[in-house]
Amino acid sequence: MNSGKPVTVLMTPLSDLQGYFEVQVNDVIAINKVSEHKSGYAWTGILIAEKEFLVSLQDLNGNINDALRQFKGNINLALWSGWFVDVSYPWDLLSAIRYLMSDLREARVSKDSDVSPRAVIEGPVVVDEGARIDHGAIIRGPVYVGRNAYVGNNALIRNNTSLEEESVVGADAEITESLIGYKATVGRGSFIGSSIIGDESTIEPGVITLNVLPSGVEVSHLSPVIIKGKQVAKLGAIVGPKARVGANSVIYPGSIIEHNKYVPPYRY
Repeated sequence: MNSGKPVTVLMTPLSDLQGYFEVQVNDVIAINKVSEHKSGYAWTGILIAEKEFLVSLQDLNGNINDALRQFKGNINLALWSGWFVDVSYPWDLLSAIRYLMSDLREARVSKDSDVSPRAVIEGPVVVDEGARIDHGAIIRGPVYVGRNAYVGNNALIRNNTSLEEESVVGADAEITESLIGYKATVGRGSFIGSSIIGDESTIEPGVITLNVLPSGVEVSHLSPVIIKGKQVAKLGAIVGPKARVGANSVIYPGSIIEHNKYVPPYRY
């Protein structure tokens, strides 16, 4: 970044810019949101700037293009070639987890964790301090088990799953490609796939999240994913913080359960 210029814009190449901010390089560098499918350079959201530019940005009420126009010819562009996820929607966190997990190469189990000798850990799995993994549980990486998290008897945790601090997974539950938030609970016998379970939320026993959208079926609140041009093969439930899903419920693909909402148990 030793360009000698007061502003550096970090950008990354994308094959589809729809829904992102594009760095447009003409006589004047500009950053504008794209509403159509096209390739180009997306702004990563990062600017490295000296105080002079920041003062100018403040004086212009945060209008970044007006500020860039004032610094015409004195702006450096830097290319980011690593992985990049724009977390504009909750389900983008699942992509971020996949990228982060791709860097795991081996198992790392804290000496301060409690892993049953009858549990199975396969592949790149991180077990943080204070975590407890009970008898018969199978953890098949890449997986992260957070501090003081608990995985019950015969549970199966696999494929790019992150269990955050103090989360609880009950016996015989299965979780794949999901984020289980801080102090969230997944009840025994549940299946959680391609889902986000918010902080301090509760999934009661026997809950099933369907995560494959049937052909030809549209879900209105999934339209932002389609508009961004992303092809989402699977998407389960997005469960907000402190929500509760009743026992034996079946949650349709792409369902959003809002903060503090209660979904009553399924009744025969």
